[in-house]
Amino acid sequence: MKKSKTDSTFIDLFACIGGLRKAFEPYGKCVFSSELNEYSKKTYCQNFPGSLVSGNITKINAKEIPDHDILLAGFPCQPFSLAGVSKKNYWIPNLSSLSFRFFSCVALIAFFKRDPIVPSDDLS
Repeated sequence: MKKSKTDSTFIDLFACIGGLRKAFEPYGKCVFSSELNEYSKKTYCQNFPGSLVSGNITKINAKEIPDHDILLAGFPCQPFSLAGVSKKNYWIPNLSSLSFRFFSCVALIAFFKRDPIVPSDDLS
């Protein structure tokens, strides 16, 4: 049976304050969230009351993450944010942060044995 677009489930990794989740909520239900920064977690919980936000994704066993249809992963904004960098490394992308996020997602995709999905305008 084909799922309707509102029956989908997703996980929200590197969630920050929940911008990606907000965009995807019309299309499904968030079943897991992870964010390392404590201040971002507090704001996330204010934006989505009743949410439980796990911490460091590298410390979470993949078996503890619910099955899901879509994996969301926030882009690291710190290298581009005045609040997230010092003046001496302003505008220098933190490639280790990018690769950390990429490989964390690849590991979870492999664990859940998902085929890649190419985004399209047709979400039906």
